[in-house]
Amino acid sequence: MCPPGFTGWPVKGGRITEGPVELLVKSGAPSRLLDGGVEFEFFEPIGAGDILVASTTISDITEKQTRLGRTIFATIEITYVNQNGNLALEAKHTFIMF
Repeated sequence: MCPPGFTGWPVKGGRITEGPVELLVKSGAPSRLLDGGVEFEFFEPIGAGDILVASTTISDITEKQTRLGRTIFATIEITYVNQNGNLALEAKHTFIMF
């Protein structure tokens, strides 16, 4: 079975896809990054040989002035569907950009 956080390597057409954090930085967000944590909710067992399709959404962005200057808190949600079309996993990542 798949341990939490180890759902495979994201590829599209044989290439790693650009992620939402890179898109935020290209849009003007600060480039220094801290991991604010991740929450997992499993709905189906994930095992070797499973094929997962991930859909990513930036669900929340908050900007605050901190002692480090302009700081952005971004929440990114990823939904994983397995080869049978069943929801297998939802992950919610928090990133702190300063």
